Amino acid sequence: MSPSNSSIDRFGNYLHRARRRETWRHVLRFIALLCLAMCTITAVGTWAGLFRGFTPELTMSIRVILAVSTVLLCAILLWRPITSLRRDQGAALVEGADAAFNGRVRTYLDTRSRQQDQPFLSLLARDALSVARRVPLERIVPTATLVWPLLLLLFMVGVLFGFRELAPQTWQNAALHIWWGWKNGELVEPRTIAVRPGSIELLAGEDLDLDIQLNGFRQNTVTLHARSDDDEWQTTPITQSPDQHFRFTLFRVNQPLEYYVSAAYTQSETFAVSVIQPSRLERIVARFEYPEWTRLEPTIREDVGDISGVKNTRVTLEFVLDRPMQDGALRLDDRLIALQQIDALDAAATAHTEAGDPDLPDVPSQTNARQPEYRYQASFVIRNDTQYQLVDRMLEREVAISPEHAIIVRGDEAPDVKFVRPGRDVTASPIEEVHISIQAVDDFAVESIELLYSVNAGDWQSVMLPVEELAEHVFYLESMGSGDDLLADMPVIEDGPSPTPELQGIEPLALAGLPMHPGDLISYYVRVRDHDSVTETDMMLVDVRPFERRFSEGQGGAGGGGGGSGAANEGSEISRRQKEILMATWNLLRASEAAGGETMAQEDNARLLAELQRTLAEQARTLADRSEARELVEQGEEIRQFVDYLRAAAVQMEPSARSLDEMAFSEAIQPQQKALQLLQRAEALFADIRMTQQQGQGGGGQQAGKDMAEMFELEMDLERNQYEQPDRGGNNAGGEQLDDIFEQLAELARRQQALADAERQRRELTREEQWQQQQLRRELEQLQRDLEQLQQEASQAEGAEARALEQAASELSEQLQRAEEALEESTESAQQANLQNDSTSAEGGENSGPEEGDSGSDGNGTADAATADSRDASEQNDMSDPSSAQAASEALRDALRGLGEQRSRELQDGIDAALATAEKLLDEQRDVEEELRDAVDRAVRSRESGLFNSGMTREQMGELSRRKRDLQTELESVRQDVDALQQRFGEHAPDTGEALEQAIERLDESRVVEMLGIASDAISNGSIATALPGESLVTNAMREWRDRLSEARDAAADEQLQSQDNRDLQVADALDQLQNLRELLTGGQQGQQVD
Repeated sequence: MSPSNSSIDRFGNYLHRARRRETWRHVLRFIALLCLAMCTITAVGTWAGLFRGFTPELTMSIRVILAVSTVLLCAILLWRPITSLRRDQGAALVEGADAAFNGRVRTYLDTRSRQQDQPFLSLLARDALSVARRVPLERIVPTATLVWPLLLLLFMVGVLFGFRELAPQTWQNAALHIWWGWKNGELVEPRTIAVRPGSIELLAGEDLDLDIQLNGFRQNTVTLHARSDDDEWQTTPITQSPDQHFRFTLFRVNQPLEYYVSAAYTQSETFAVSVIQPSRLERIVARFEYPEWTRLEPTIREDVGDISGVKNTRVTLEFVLDRPMQDGALRLDDRLIALQQIDALDAAATAHTEAGDPDLPDVPSQTNARQPEYRYQASFVIRNDTQYQLVDRMLEREVAISPEHAIIVRGDEAPDVKFVRPGRDVTASPIEEVHISIQAVDDFAVESIELLYSVNAGDWQSVMLPVEELAEHVFYLESMGSGDDLLADMPVIEDGPSPTPELQGIEPLALAGLPMHPGDLISYYVRVRDHDSVTETDMMLVDVRPFERRFSEGQGGAGGGGGGSGAANEGSEISRRQKEILMATWNLLRASEAAGGETMAQEDNARLLAELQRTLAEQARTLADRSEARELVEQGEEIRQFVDYLRAAAVQMEPSARSLDEMAFSEAIQPQQKALQLLQRAEALFADIRMTQQQGQGGGGQQAGKDMAEMFELEMDLERNQYEQPDRGGNNAGGEQLDDIFEQLAELARRQQALADAERQRRELTREEQWQQQQLRRELEQLQRDLEQLQQEASQAEGAEARALEQAASELSEQLQRAEEALEESTESAQQANLQNDSTSAEGGENSGPEEGDSGSDGNGTADAATADSRDASEQNDMSDPSSAQAASEALRDALRGLGEQRSRELQDGIDAALATAEKLLDEQRDVEEELRDAVDRAVRSRESGLFNSGMTREQMGELSRRKRDLQTELESVRQDVDALQQRFGEHAPDTGEALEQAIERLDESRVVEMLGIASDAISNGSIATALPGESLVTNAMREWRDRLSEARDAAADEQLQSQDNRDLQVADALDQLQNLRELLTGGQQGQQVD
């Protein structure tokens, strides 16, 4: 290698190392500063992200800054210096390091670039190299400039290592998110505001419920920004709820709006809310086409809501709306029925056609002046209870255009049938005509009215009555008898009754055309049919009684005292009990038929009736046996026939009891009817025998009648039935016992008054009347014991009612004690008078004995003297005790008047309490009606604004429904209390009883109790508009109820409570005063004659 080439290579190598050293300086500086910038930007971005939240915008901004910083640093610190270095090949760098180069490097490089084989190139190289030997590379590129970037890099590495080891994980994740978040999105949670529902479509008037949730950060308050159209933004702060959400409601949104939510430099998207106006229901028109069997013409009803009809009724609903529907349908339970749109002209034509008017109205002229209407109709058949609702498919959901309305199957109710006349069991003479009037009412149409009757337990006869508002039939008793001997035709039943024959046809069986006999029986009831139900009445009875007997009973003499009515009770007691068994069996038969033939529920009742039937049969046989044992049958044919009737009746009772044991109620009816007829025949004979006793026809007959009466009293236990009342239970038991004592006391006062009248007429009592007075005294003692027991029970009870009862019983007990003392004195006076009469009669007999052979004139004179002596003794006794029996009667009447006054006060207090309750209930009803009206008004105003608001919350409806139910319960309770007062006191206070009865009748006719229950159910179901129309009727009915109770209270204040017997006693007092006046007049005339 030549020297020239060597110098060129060495100087070129010198320049190359200088350029390389400079390049490394730029690279290291770039790397160090780039790392510093990246770390600084990352740190600042991490802090900003943690402070404000990593929103997508913030994250992207940080990444852009990092990229821009990298590019800038690369351009400034790397690309531009290295480019400059390469462009001048380091000439400026080397010459700038030492002034000795003085352009040598640039001259060398320029010469070599132009011509590498230039001969002077080596000289230039040696010349520059001579200077380069004095300028080392460290002077051109100092070592410090290479070291400090390395140190900075080491420092940055240490910082990064410390950050990784010491920094919180959230900071590390935030820093990593800046660099690697695009690859791993789970490093940090983005800071966003989630708003639900966001952009949405609403129905006009609906509420917009916003649910706001902050993601990636926390704040206690956010701000809602909203505006309508182009208005200014309105802001509302929203506070955080406990579940870390923010909730807010925009009520009744009627216009489109925009909204967004902001919090802590974070803002949600801007959402749009669009509003759709649904159709508004103006009214519903319903057309009803009823089944043929109802016999009803089609009807059209305007403004209907809930609808009802019998099964298979076709209903066509026409809905009138203010705008067309998008996809309307009628929801019927869980299925949808398509709607058919009709125009106003067709609707008017249909309505006029239904009304029978062929001329169409001028519909266009009417509709032009009014807001346009859109009509839709749908038709369906009522088959079961359900509900309907008009809906429109909007916003991908069903929108209710109308509230839910109930569809109620109004079942074909069973006919309501009652006897208008006579309405009860009656007695009639064999020649009378018994008129039967039946009133049958049905909710639709009565198909048939059938009267079924049986004469003397014979086959059931059927008579089809005309279907009229008041169906009538007449039983002609004078031609319904059979003329056969009842005992001769009576079969002896051993194996039980034959099955009751089926009802005959509509033509009655031919009868003998003879009058009925006393004791005969007609059983009848009515069966009414409608389309698919049958109603039967209770069984009614017609008892045949002889006219002569009823007339003779009314003409009974005063000497019998109270025996007349007692005889009737004795004779009719056994037939009355048989009648009760017959009626109870009939009711069990109807109950089992209503249960579909199921009889297990009536097992206990059937067993009880069977025992009662056997007991009654044993009593009938015992009466017959005792009559034969006393040889009463030998004293007359009537008594023999009476005993035969009793035995025949007992025979009929046995199969009745067996059928009841087997719960074959239909088979028990006929033998019971036959037994009742036989007992009534026996009763008629017993009445004749007793009548013979009262009229004194023959000594034997009179004694036989008395013996039979004693047997009746002993066997049927009449005294116990009269005075031992069953425990009625309840809080009013004491008052009811006082009622019983009042009746018993009235009966005793009446009987004592009769004895006092007899004593006043004859100046003395017969032995039979003395025996009656002793019996009356014993009954008064028993009544006194019952009263003392009642007083003791009242003293052990608590409450003001018990104290009042105890005081009343105490006062009455004192009055009864005085009456008992007067009775005792009267009895002793009568006994002394009888002893004196017997002594006088005996002395007269002794005196007349020795003079039997004397002349007739002497004998007559002696007899007259004896008679005179007897009369003087009687008059002397009368002077000593002028009217002891009358004093006892007055004492009983005083006790009766005192008890009557106490019961009058009790009646007045009961009416006052009922009136106070009625006033309170009326005030409560008025408050409820006012609340309902306010709720309906609110609902109407809401409906006018396009909303469907019921006007009440569900809780308010529940409370109002409960109040209506309480009103119903309390009104029904006070109605029962008033009815109890009417039952207890109505007979003894007729004016007050009539006023109470009219009040109850008016309350029942108004159906206010039922209407209160219906309103309660309607309110609980949300149909307050349905309940409101009847509220005025309820209020008026309750006002009338209060007013009528007030009238009853006034009537009770002006009326003295008394029994029928007490009114008889008032008549007796008037007769006593008239008798005293006559005696005074007679005494005055005798005095004038003596003068």
